[in-house]
Amino acid sequence: CIVKDIPKYLTSYQNKRHAILSISYPSIQSYNKNKRSYYIHDPYNISVLVKSGFEISPDYKPDDLRKVKIPIASDNEHYTLRNEAANAIEKMYIDGQDLGYHLALNSGYRSYDDQKDIYDEYVKKYGISSAKRLVALPGTSEHQLGLGMDITSQSVMNGTKRVFGDTDEYLWCKENAYKYGLILRYPQNKTDITGITNEP
Repeated sequence: CIVKDIPKYLTSYQNKRHAILSISYPSIQSYNKNKRSYYIHDPYNISVLVKSGFEISPDYKPDDLRKVKIPIASDNEHYTLRNEAANAIEKMYIDGQDLGYHLALNSGYRSYDDQKDIYDEYVKKYGISSAKRLVALPGTSEHQLGLGMDITSQSVMNGTKRVFGDTDEYLWCKENAYKYGLILRYPQNKTDITGITNEP
């Protein structure tokens, strides 16, 4: 609750939770225009929501980052995750291997500056409006939390498949990630809410 917004809550005639979210934090739904931004006070909390309007300090870096123990894409310079996320993807990798699926890490933790470099590159290539849909703004990426990861498969790395979304591994991950505490963060049917294009 934000004290200065209380009069708006009362006149909205919404229940308390909806009034607070829609009035004080409208950018939770990315299609809402909002001029407010909030800094996350506890980015170490694994349940934190980071996105445009809910930002991490540029100098935040988790203190439990470690290299993952699964195959890593050859062009990937971002191969660390927070310990909890690393444990989850390693367990998923092992279980997938047992079923004939071959996962690999395509990108893990990225600093604020790393994210800025990627964002700036997309702006140069595709323009600012496309870049905003394709890449999280620096300070709003779950990669900076050390919890977000891009995964791929051996078939993409060796050129048998063009994109991860065309693989059996992708379908298996999409159906089973929750068993490991992971989610598909930007599903295709939720782009209007997340504000980020699906990246299968």
